[in-house]
Amino acid sequence: MIEIEKTFEGQRVDEQFEKLFRRSFIIMVKFYLIVIVFAILTYFLAKIKVLFYIMLIVDLILLLFTINKTIMWYYSYFIITNQRIRCIQRNGLFNQSIVDISLDTISSIQYQERGLGSVLFNYGNLSINSSSGDLFVSRAKDARQIYDLIQNLLNTESDYNEE
Repeated sequence: MIEIEKTFEGQRVDEQFEKLFRRSFIIMVKFYLIVIVFAILTYFLAKIKVLFYIMLIVDLILLLFTINKTIMWYYSYFIITNQRIRCIQRNGLFNQSIVDISLDTISSIQYQERGLGSVLFNYGNLSINSSSGDLFVSRAKDARQIYDLIQNLLNTESDYNEE
């Protein structure tokens, strides 16, 4: 298997990429369901011309809103490296915020799965507490793996600092 080296903008020279993750796509399902329901309603209201055109406009607005939400979901993600956790949050088409939490400032990390949905769709909540600020990630995809990865990185970091 060929291993592809992953890099990102703002990566430090001695920094090693570990994992990229984002919130679970399941958070987007409600938007797609609303679009589908309104499309079905529009189909059944096709006989009433005025109502049909109004519903068509509503469908278009909902579809554009859902596409915008999907783009914001896709371009909001978290990068874990051997030195830090980088949170890149998209807040609209032209607004973005980036927060870095150094691994050596992390005081605790918590992981939580709640309900059947989180078990079936493999997501959970992560809470990372550090001296530079707290980070809460709701419905993170593969949250257990991410929790274990960060714990391993923290243990490696503490072992390195003890030497």
